Amino acid sequence: MATILLTGSTGFVGRHAARHLAARGHQLRLAVRSQGGVPDSVAIGSIDGRTEWGSALRDVDAVVHLAGPAHGKVEDERAFFEANDAGTARLAEGCQAAGVTTLVFMSSIAAREAELQPDRALPYARSKLAGEAHVRRFGDAGGWAGIALRPPLVYGPDAPGNWAKLMRLAASGLPLPFASVRNARTLCAVETLCDAIAAAVEGGRRGRVRAFTKWLTGRACRLPRS
Repeated sequence: MATILLTGSTGFVGRHAARHLAARGHQLRLAVRSQGGVPDSVAIGSIDGRTEWGSALRDVDAVVHLAGPAHGKVEDERAFFEANDAGTARLAEGCQAAGVTTLVFMSSIAAREAELQPDRALPYARSKLAGEAHVRRFGDAGGWAGIALRPPLVYGPDAPGNWAKLMRLAASGLPLPFASVRNARTLCAVETLCDAIAAAVEGGRRGRVRAFTKWLTGRACRLPRS
């Protein structure tokens, strides 16, 4: 089993991932902004291009990097690039220096839009794609495994954001015009995403994932057309 540094452990996916990885026998070290009595945690402050990762990465086998500003909650695009671009670059450099073998980065299906239509993509999408580039470089260095996960909308009973809004709308009793909807949306259960995170870590550690890999590019499950 691996010693894993987990960022973003207090978020929706992070809470589920921490329980899932621990249940599989992995030893977790939680990177937190400030020390507040969280067991097995290490304070690293803000995640940006100046973060000091040295002590947090000591004796770590793999890093699962979930932390970052959520789209729709930040108006200043610089915040996206400071965390997702410069912050991921700094973390990847720290992983390489510390001899970490596997780096798993939580990207987003939005990064695909930034690939296909960079001039139209939002800052969040472009910053996630930039973060992937740093993970790619890590994966190309010395045979280490760099893995970017691109989940679509992640749902679960405690999911925030758009899913929570949809659940409140569904529970309101208002008639919803689903019969007139002709588009298809891709969703991913948080349990499925946690399985992918675990598979990425364990595959990277066993040498089954080499160089740079992108998983979950929006094909986790598809809803039938109305």
